[in-house]
Amino acid sequence: MDRSAPAALTALLAAVALAGCGGASPRGEARLASVPAEWAASGPTPGDSTAVLWVFRTEDCLSCMAVDYDVRRVQARFGTAVPLIALHVGHPEQAAIPRAYFRARRLRVDRAVTLPPREFSARYPASPLPALYLLQGRRVVWSTAPRPGARAAPVRLDTLVQRLRSGGGGNR
Repeated sequence: MDRSAPAALTALLAAVALAGCGGASPRGEARLASVPAEWAASGPTPGDSTAVLWVFRTEDCLSCMAVDYDVRRVQARFGTAVPLIALHVGHPEQAAIPRAYFRARRLRVDRAVTLPPREFSARYPASPLPALYLLQGRRVVWSTAPRPGARAAPVRLDTLVQRLRSGGGGNR
């Protein structure tokens, strides 16, 4: 075996892991722009409906540990006022995997939803996975999902939540 082969394999695995958290390119027209009413969460104050939606596949539990740092920071700063909705794109028999992941990473999930991959792809064919979304009510106001032609401005998730809660808009 060539000595450079293990290094090349390591680099390839690292690139795949990083790409897994960056999202995929859109495949169609329908993007996740709003969520069904049963997914939306209401905050403790009437009219306050800011929430974080984390959309991920079962295998993303292995490669997206950096995302939970931002989510934990939001939870530490806002507590239960900003619920976390976890949308697991996987098969129902795999639901124990993300539950164990969230428990091990000490993340509070306020609402858990599981959609089979085919159903997710049929509903939202252009929504990359994994991604974080900020919701106001049922409407997506910001996401980590890449948009064609848009430049991403580096900003902390908890800062965006604060802007939304204080009446500022997202920068979607």
